[in-house]
Amino acid sequence: MKRFYLLSLAFFVTGCVTTSTTGFVDPDYRESGYEISKVVIQVNGATMEETQIAEQKLSEKFNAHGVQTVKFTDLVPPTRDYTPEKVASLIKKTGAESLFSIYIGKDTVESHVPVTYHPGTTTSQVNTIGSYSYVTTNTTPGYTTGGYSTSEPIMASISSLTDLSKGRMVWKAEGEAIADSSLSLTEITFADLLVSTGIDAINDLVAKGILPEAIKKEEPMKVTQDEL
Repeated sequence: MKRFYLLSLAFFVTGCVTTSTTGFVDPDYRESGYEISKVVIQVNGATMEETQIAEQKLSEKFNAHGVQTVKFTDLVPPTRDYTPEKVASLIKKTGAESLFSIYIGKDTVESHVPVTYHPGTTTSQVNTIGSYSYVTTNTTPGYTTGGYSTSEPIMASISSLTDLSKGRMVWKAEGEAIADSSLSLTEITFADLLVSTGIDAINDLVAKGILPEAIKKEEPMKVTQDEL
């Protein structure tokens, strides 16, 4: 029998992004055996480019767990202005029983690297000419480092899973994704953070027993020379 916990905290480091997620399952769904088979994926608060990237990557993540997906922008293109009733009708026609939504807030954190002075090093050498000896010293020049600021991209997220048949929230999670301090927005994008925090949220659904474990791919059967 699966055991469910009120709260769970996941902490992962993926590549150059650190993510954390805390999720909560509604009491009525902890022992109900509710599982996802088809889900609509909705991204809120992101640019169109970020949304399209995230929808694709999160769809692939759900697919890896044997779940069918529908991208929200395929139902409601950004070029159209549907009423909430029309949107609800379009979602219902997909046959999906779940809606996975992720709301994001993005920002940058400024970090100042203080100035550090590194003094030069002095070396001495004894020189001898006949009976006369003298000492020469050499000092390398000192140098400074730091004295500048770095900008680290950070993203906060709130994810939820809704039971479309009842219009009730099954699960809710708060997450955060922070890029490595050595990176800037020229090296890692907010889309990277969005995908990372979204995948971490999906992993929390697995931990809660709401989403099945990932389907293991079968290795192709090897044919020996004798079998040919």
